[in-house]
Amino acid sequence: MLPTGGLTTAPPRRQYAPTPGARERLLKERDRRRAANVGRKLSADQSLVDAKTAAKLLGVPASWMLAQARAEKIPHHKIGRYVRFDFDELIAWVDQNRIPPK
Repeated sequence: MLPTGGLTTAPPRRQYAPTPGARERLLKERDRRRAANVGRKLSADQSLVDAKTAAKLLGVPASWMLAQARAEKIPHHKIGRYVRFDFDELIAWVDQNRIPPK
């Protein structure tokens, strides 16, 4: 049953941040991919990943990755309607957004 009377407001949106160890996971995955491509010529589809894969490495939801890309707050590549992420750019972004301990 719907409430009668005044308008209700939605709860504030939860903000996500990269989890501890995100940089290490990114570096490990990048090194694994590079090792798999030794002796092969790299192409764009081997170095770019989708939001779901990038989100797993950072420890955040894929929807957060896409929202940050739409807001142009995280490095990404648009290929038509597709959004892809580069491991090296994500590592640099994580390093730039590091907050040192007090």
